[in-house]
Amino acid sequence: MQPPEGYHVLKGHVCKLKTSLCSLKQASSPSASGSTILYVYVDDILIAEKLETCIQEVKTYLNNIFTIKDLGVAKDYLGLEIARSAQRIAVSQTKCIRDLLTDDGMTQAKPATTPLPSGIKFFVGTGQMLSNHESYRRLEHL
Repeated sequence: MQPPEGYHVLKGHVCKLKTSLCSLKQASSPSASGSTILYVYVDDILIAEKLETCIQEVKTYLNNIFTIKDLGVAKDYLGLEIARSAQRIAVSQTKCIRDLLTDDGMTQAKPATTPLPSGIKFFVGTGQMLSNHESYRRLEHL
């Protein structure tokens, strides 16, 4: 995404959107419903807004600039499960955690308040590589 013509942004800086992307009269900045939030990760966008009409206008606006594919109401996003009811939205990582446990053969593991027995000592700098370091790296992002 490029800044508007004639507007220069220093390298490593971003532009903060101060006006609404939605042109509804009740959606002025700030909109009557609150805010329109776009969660962006590479080429995935999740739009959060109370008003369905405003979401549609944002989608139309984005589709005029880029070709987008509308996947409908979000059920999952970046490993998060999203459940909706009339009163609220619940977000969890249950499936992601279950997949990690399955991949590492730990589906029968029992929960514990501490992950290791007390009294364990850690030694640093042995020079030994972990046999399966990928599974530890995946846990960093939870």
